[in-house]
Amino acid sequence: MSDFTQDWLSLRAAADERAREAADLDGQVIETLGRRGGETLRVVDLGAGQGNNLRYLAPRLDRGLGRPQAWTLVDSDGALLAAAEAPASPGMRLATQRCDLAADLSAAPLAEADLITASALFDLVSAAWTQRFAEACAAARVPCGLFALTVDGRLDWSPEVPEDDEVAQLFLQHLQGDKGFGPALGADAPQALADAFEAVGYEVERRDSAWRLDPRDADLQRALVEGYREAAQELAPARAAEIDAWAEQRLHHIGAGLSAHTVGHEDLLAIRRAD
Repeated sequence: MSDFTQDWLSLRAAADERAREAADLDGQVIETLGRRGGETLRVVDLGAGQGNNLRYLAPRLDRGLGRPQAWTLVDSDGALLAAAEAPASPGMRLATQRCDLAADLSAAPLAEADLITASALFDLVSAAWTQRFAEACAAARVPCGLFALTVDGRLDWSPEVPEDDEVAQLFLQHLQGDKGFGPALGADAPQALADAFEAVGYEVERRDSAWRLDPRDADLQRALVEGYREAAQELAPARAAEIDAWAEQRLHHIGAGLSAHTVGHEDLLAIRRAD
């Protein structure tokens, strides 16, 4: 997605990996795909950025299935796609496709995929787009979808600061602004995504994939505080001084090695029901 820098995507990678490992949907994906024939596993990654999802998932698919993989990374940001590198694996093929998914979902090569995947995408898109996407997957008879790290609205801090709830609510409200796909689902995305796929004939499983950040994640926590501060002040400029004071107190806790922060996400697996 074009709004994200390479620095941000790199900063979040370790927290993403821990969260996805805790969600532990990889085994079910491997079991589902293992029942399908075909010499090469074809994976399409939407909103792929610089390939964080590829680097996480491809080695696990390799260990579980032992089949060559052909990945197509789809994103509107050519610079991010250019930075993507496939992990070393026998038979690995990597292609990229620059595509504005908001404007032309039909350009995504859904019909070519054994697995459609995306990470940190669906809280940024609209309910209408999510429904169209699920319908397109069903029409293309996509057998399996794995959608990781969708925001669910949980934002918890330790130690607590009085303005934590106020800033969280402002941030979540800001998250539902238009990110190019229409009004974004934000924290409503996990339920909307599940409903959309169940309505078109998929079995859905949801798992908790929260970031549980501690002092080793100080740089990521600092980046989040600055993002929360900016979003909250944009929506509540009259509270700018109080939000600044909140942010400085949070940064102090982070710098002192005292801060823990939970950012709620869900991972979702959609498996097409047999006809």
